[in-house]
Amino acid sequence: MSIHLAKLSALPGWPQQLSDRRQRGRLAAVLLLAAVLRFLPAVLYFNYFDLGPYNIPWSIYGAQDRFGLYSNPAMAEFGLDYPPIFPFLLSLVGSPVLWAHESGCWPVEMFCIKLFPVLADLALTALVWLVAADHRFAEPWQPALLWALNPSMILNSGFWGQADSFLLFFLLAMFWALERSKPVAASLIFALGCLTKLQMCYFAPVLLLGFLLLRLRPARWIGALAAGGAVGFLGWYPFMRRGEWLALPLRIYLGGYGKYSFVNAKAANLYAFGNHYQQPDSEIWFCGISFSAISNLAIAAALLWLVWCGIRAVRRRSLPPLCLIALVYLEVLFLFTTRQHERYQLPALVLSLLWWMICREKKAVRFFLFFTLITLINQSYVIFADNHPATAGFFSMLEAPTAAVNLLAFPVLCVAVAHSFRQPPSSPSQKGAV
Repeated sequence: MSIHLAKLSALPGWPQQLSDRRQRGRLAAVLLLAAVLRFLPAVLYFNYFDLGPYNIPWSIYGAQDRFGLYSNPAMAEFGLDYPPIFPFLLSLVGSPVLWAHESGCWPVEMFCIKLFPVLADLALTALVWLVAADHRFAEPWQPALLWALNPSMILNSGFWGQADSFLLFFLLAMFWALERSKPVAASLIFALGCLTKLQMCYFAPVLLLGFLLLRLRPARWIGALAAGGAVGFLGWYPFMRRGEWLALPLRIYLGGYGKYSFVNAKAANLYAFGNHYQQPDSEIWFCGISFSAISNLAIAAALLWLVWCGIRAVRRRSLPPLCLIALVYLEVLFLFTTRQHERYQLPALVLSLLWWMICREKKAVRFFLFFTLITLINQSYVIFADNHPATAGFFSMLEAPTAAVNLLAFPVLCVAVAHSFRQPPSSPSQKGAV
């Protein structure tokens, strides 16, 4: 069974590296480089796409009443559909954002509104270093440098100011906690991720599969899930008590999912071919079958994949690392379901990088670079085509080819997973990974 059950005391790699002055210096250099590459575009690139109609008003109105943000009638105009952590963080810079907005000092406005996404990506760079060191990389700065130089995430946080780096941070931290046989910590981290980004909820079945791989006793299952549920409730509580109570998280999570009931929202997947952009997924595709029906079948297939892996785990059959199982699950959802956006494939970056850190396989690095290129192009023909209309024609030409290449890569990934299934199970003394 390819799962790491070793305790922290049995892993001598990363504490020594953390105390190594040379390694700390390299980490500081990588973080400095990552900060420069993100803060420069954060300040110098003027972007109002998504920020103008959403993040900036959330920040300004949130500064007036942070815990009353969801109950503010004015916010109905600005479509607040995020869980509370990110809007709350934006409210902390609401006053300087308002000043900069009114005075026309847009570099300050851009810096403030993009600050937290950039900081989250810097924290993620440091976390990549820690996880690499934990997996006994002699030079953990190398995976961290890969992340620091990643153009897709530089575009996402520094140019665009999106919050996906929060999601990826919590996702990597959750897998790390599972690897260290800490189900309560994994559940707490998962809850924090769900309080920040709706898409973290997609990984709930992966978390449960991780618990199954750890062979937890029922009491530990209950304790871990209860701890995560408590954090989720406490995170929502200050906002719920302003009037809506439990209806508020239900409105945000379910409403956030239902808000974009489109076949495609510029995602490089199966539905990028044809005129399906913002087309309702209730419409008929072929033979009387609607787009949503096909999407539901794909969701069922993704869940059955996790169930099958769980059955193999119960029978103590060989499994690839959990991150690789989750990568296939994510790709099925992104490539074959509707309501996908251009940024929803970004978790593939973290999962493929973790695959490399666990298995040291060159094909994992190739997939990491491939997903970097695909997500970079996918995001570019959204943000740059909107901000620079002259480029719209060029980027629209890339849409279908990008989706075709993305789809063709899926069977290659499946072959890689099939090869992992044929590997002999790890010995108990071997350091492994969930």
